[in-house]
Amino acid sequence: RRKYAKSSSLERMDALLNVLGHPQDKLRFVHIVGTNGKGSTAHMISRCLSAAGHTVGLFTSPFVVEFTERIQINNQFVGHDLFIDCVNEVRAATDILDESDLSPTFFETVLAVALLCFKKSGCGIVVLEAGIGGKHDSTNIIPAPLVIVITSISLDHTEMLGNTISKIACEKCGAIKPGSTAVSFPESNGGFDFIPQPNDAVEEIKKTCQSLGIPLIFPSISDVSNTHYDENVIGFKYKDLNIEIPFYGDHQIANACVAVEALLILKEKGIGITDYDIKSGMRSAFVPGRMETIIYNEKAIILDGGHNPGCMYALKAMVEKMYPEKTICAVLGFMKDKDYTSSIKIIAPALSKIIFVPADSERGEQPTVLAEAARSSCANSSAVHSVTDALNDLIASNADVILVAGSFYLISNVRKILTKQ
Repeated sequence: RRKYAKSSSLERMDALLNVLGHPQDKLRFVHIVGTNGKGSTAHMISRCLSAAGHTVGLFTSPFVVEFTERIQINNQFVGHDLFIDCVNEVRAATDILDESDLSPTFFETVLAVALLCFKKSGCGIVVLEAGIGGKHDSTNIIPAPLVIVITSISLDHTEMLGNTISKIACEKCGAIKPGSTAVSFPESNGGFDFIPQPNDAVEEIKKTCQSLGIPLIFPSISDVSNTHYDENVIGFKYKDLNIEIPFYGDHQIANACVAVEALLILKEKGIGITDYDIKSGMRSAFVPGRMETIIYNEKAIILDGGHNPGCMYALKAMVEKMYPEKTICAVLGFMKDKDYTSSIKIIAPALSKIIFVPADSERGEQPTVLAEAARSSCANSSAVHSVTDALNDLIASNADVILVAGSFYLISNVRKILTKQ
């Protein structure tokens, strides 16, 4: 199906769900919007709710392992039989709408399949990650969620959302509804190495919540203590909770605090969950391709689908903290429509060598163009057209750590090579 539509209204989504009997009206939601950190935060919340015994639906994008990764029930990819049944039901609905001017897009169709899967599985709560926007995002078709989470906002998808933080924040805040409670990414980093919610975004979030009369919470990083980085986890205390997360980077501590605040709100609203559930759920959280470390031929290979400057800052901060005085090299690939110039300038100074490769998509920028853009920041930058050759080159080199980043298309490809899946 077509990826985008000229109209940005929710008419098509409403028409599709109308044919399907409005499955969204039979579900309760945690809605997650923002630019960076949506996936990690969604997975943390989902894991904790599952640990508490709830039947939890999780909708995220994109996928790294297989397509059904986008639709999970209790942190398991949706079963193929249920998935196919729901796809067939949605296809019958799209066949009807294709005869009108309300023909659904690809994302709208996938979302409809997910909502049907969740309803048929009896999900008590659904953690729903938005796509690109907020107000005009297809996921905004849902009724007022119990909690709306606004993760870190930065410049991305500017051609669709606007070219300033204020414009992007305004679009994201369009998903905030009366009756919800909002949680935002922290407005201060408290001395940790991550970019806090930008001031322009904070102002927009506060203004929107005030106008709608809904509560707004910003986690206070000053409530974080006893932070320690171990081999496989970050441990820290947030308020009265001792937490471990299997993610690296100070920004993930911030994401975890956001997730905890969302869970505490759900608890206040009658969703059964204990401190133990939160701690055990956080410890088990896992997101393929998001700062995922795979040990291959005795080298640490870090896979991260981050593709904008905010992601690159987080990735750079993480490797510098985790691997000081180590030789770090990278395989990178970016899409033409991303701000790869800024991303490269951020990450390149931390790297001894970069090999640029195709991102495995028709939207991918040419590796030679990327290498040329990188040489002022990392002289040892080159371009090849084989991802396997690039990996083998760095695996055979003196690199202690190898980053693979810039595109989820690339991450999916490399992960299959490394895990033989």
